[in-house]
Amino acid sequence: MKRIFTSIFLYALFLGGFISVITGYYFLNIDELSLYKKFIPENKTVSIVLYDGKHLSGQIKAIERKDGRIVLSVDGQKIPVEKIRFIDKTDINSIVINQLSRNGTIGIILAGFGGFFMILSVLLKDYI
Repeated sequence: MKRIFTSIFLYALFLGGFISVITGYYFLNIDELSLYKKFIPENKTVSIVLYDGKHLSGQIKAIERKDGRIVLSVDGQKIPVEKIRFIDKTDINSIVINQLSRNGTIGIILAGFGGFFMILSVLLKDYI
């Protein structure tokens, strides 16, 4: 009976570690473009302030990746996101960077603990 519970414990530890590694890898692979699409409203009239002081107002038609850069299509103009300071008085770039940092931290922690649990389960199989 003890052997059955030990086997179940070790398999659960290994499986939990494996799931943790997969989840961590998912968090590390979330694309920057999808975060911009999540935080910037499309098909809505917005006020945009650029870093050079220009104020624009228009409707965001699309958010796309072009030549390795993420650009917004605002009423026919293509504006790279690194030139945008505020959209509707919200600093979008800082929100996306904070979310990327949070995703990276969570992903690394999950992958690290998952790997640790997988190694621990393999090591404990000989001693328990």
